[in-house]
Amino acid sequence: ADQHAGPSSVTTPKKKRKVRGELAKDEAEPSRKWRFREAWLELPEFKGWLAPDPRNPFRASCKACNASLVAGHSELTKHSKRDAHIKATAGLRKQNLMTAFVQKSNPHEQNVETAEIKMSAFVAEHALSFKAIDHLGELAKVVFHDSAIAKGASLHRTKCESIVKNVLAKAETEVLAHRLGASKFSIFVDEGTDITNTKLLCCVVRYFSEEQDQVITQLLEVIPLDARSCSSESLASAVEKCLSEKKVPLTNIIALACDNASVMVGERNSLMTRLREKADDSFITIR
Repeated sequence: ADQHAGPSSVTTPKKKRKVRGELAKDEAEPSRKWRFREAWLELPEFKGWLAPDPRNPFRASCKACNASLVAGHSELTKHSKRDAHIKATAGLRKQNLMTAFVQKSNPHEQNVETAEIKMSAFVAEHALSFKAIDHLGELAKVVFHDSAIAKGASLHRTKCESIVKNVLAKAETEVLAHRLGASKFSIFVDEGTDITNTKLLCCVVRYFSEEQDQVITQLLEVIPLDARSCSSESLASAVEKCLSEKKVPLTNIIALACDNASVMVGERNSLMTRLREKADDSFITIR
């Protein structure tokens, strides 16, 4: 053998060594960089949190995580699926909905509408009648007679109900959906009838909140049902539709709590058996 022959990395063609991953650092070709594309801002998976990096046209910025990212579609997609990002965007979505409601050019109008949202949230949180806000709003003007915000607020039952349903409820539901999408949870379901004889399925979820460091029990949705058909198939379909619309995977369900009705916990054909087919392997039923 030739004693003066160099190592195989010298005699082996560069193309072959590239395939093997044996190229030296000074031989490797620089990775291709992509410029940030404004069109990405309109994509559903990036909308709301993605922004260009003003300091570097080849990087992007995540408003939720406050991080600088490589401006590549695949890299941004990977970032959007990380647990930390999902949790961060939940709070950002809630903030965006609130901001959209109170976004006014006049600072005084912003302050007035923020006050109206907080008062509506108080009514909802403490399960007060919407009729109470008619008197509460007027009382605030008398008690805080020197406040321009109190004088400018005009909050009555109709407006309060609209804020609760169209602003607060949507914001809270989006936040909850993002939390459930990133964690395991139990689901409680109960079928009932309201005063108008409308069949309803109440869905309550229980999960561990890392932000609050405690177990949270929260209403997910009250689903109207067809009173003519309340079979296990229709109940399972209603639950699956509720979760799929919120982009919550069924595999995140670890337990079902319900009554002993056969349509709920029958061994052969029930809501329990249908959810068990698609839920987590550790799925249990609490009767």
